[in-house]
Amino acid sequence: MKYRVMACVAAAMAATTVMADEEHYDVWLAHAEGRLTIGAVNEEGTETTAGVRVFGAELGEAGIPNFADEPGMQSPDGTFLPGARVQLNILRAVRSWNGVDFSSVSDSTITLDFGPATMVSPTTDVFTSGFSLVADEEGGIHDHPSFTLNNPASSGIYLLEMSISAPDGEYSDSLPFWIVFNNGLAEEDHELAIEWVEQNLVPAPAVLPLMAAGLFGVRRRRR
Repeated sequence: MKYRVMACVAAAMAATTVMADEEHYDVWLAHAEGRLTIGAVNEEGTETTAGVRVFGAELGEAGIPNFADEPGMQSPDGTFLPGARVQLNILRAVRSWNGVDFSSVSDSTITLDFGPATMVSPTTDVFTSGFSLVADEEGGIHDHPSFTLNNPASSGIYLLEMSISAPDGEYSDSLPFWIVFNNGLAEEDHELAIEWVEQNLVPAPAVLPLMAAGLFGVRRRRR
């Protein structure tokens, strides 16, 4: 499999691009200044990129139609106290790509499963609290919930908007993050959809007039 992570990090009057090929990146669950945060982390947990909030995934690559177990959810050792819980939430109904944008609510839903825990995306834009991931004795998390597209009428690209929260209230909720699922369309279409999310849903920095804008994305390519 080929994976690519791209990140343009805002800096005064300049932007730096970090790229990694042949590498798989999970959703990095972390915290800073009392708030849960989202970024990208490699499979080994040794490389992290802050600010990444758009992720790509391919349905059906595990040989199971309409199914994916990527991206995983990961926190390197020492991120949390042992036994700490981080809850996954769905913020809106699944959207379908129409070739231009994600303005259309999909007829499909997405089910997330992890062990006996499960949650299904709503059919309208309501907050849906989900299950928790638990930090191990080293204070890390490395779990791969499964994603299943329900009622897939045809091939398409689907958008799931999520956040993380702390059930014990120790941290404020994270900002939203997005997973763009490709179900059988060309990779060029998938990339176009990811770019649209990066440019239209991830808020631009407040200092945009003075600093370069940061656009973040983790992209997963087909075999």
